[in-house]
Amino acid sequence: MINKRCGIKGPQIDFDSKENNYASIYNKLPMFKHYFKTAWRTIWKNKIFSVINVLGLAIGISASLVIYLIASYNTSFDKFEKDKSSIYRVVITLVTSGEKFYISSVPVPIEPAIKNEITGLDAVVPFFTFNNNPKISMPDANVKEPLVFKNQSGFVYADENYFNLIGYNWLAGSAKTSLHQPYQTVLTQSEATLYFPNLQPE
Repeated sequence: MINKRCGIKGPQIDFDSKENNYASIYNKLPMFKHYFKTAWRTIWKNKIFSVINVLGLAIGISASLVIYLIASYNTSFDKFEKDKSSIYRVVITLVTSGEKFYISSVPVPIEPAIKNEITGLDAVVPFFTFNNNPKISMPDANVKEPLVFKNQSGFVYADENYFNLIGYNWLAGSAKTSLHQPYQTVLTQSEATLYFPNLQPE
């Protein structure tokens, strides 16, 4: 159909196109069947060679997958930090029987030594992680016995410079006033809800 006013020509439909496609596919089935039989006969005739090829392919795919998972895991840490490319962690290299081991714990005096001997650093932040699953006791005015939370984790001992290195979104308080005095504590939202369920941030 031709629309003379607009100069648009309608599509031409071939009603036999589907049937032709079906016929073409149907005609190719014997060819695929022949290919499959030929491949199967070749594999069956060369069993040892075929097994070696299949095992090699399986081992290669498995090794590639393992390498990808390890690399993906090792490069997935701390990507959320704003200045992640400028943050470095100091570790100890321990050599035992010719093998190198890397330990994340360092001696306490290393902080002033780094500050005095290395230039060009914006901040040196020491911190200590406590991983012994301590027990936390919280006094409650409504009951005689304090509330006890066992096997707690995720504790970090640090000074006020810690928040200059690691950024957080603050619901209450600020990085400028936190950890400047002894016995000050900063809690995440989940920990504050656990220890102080009735306390609202101000």
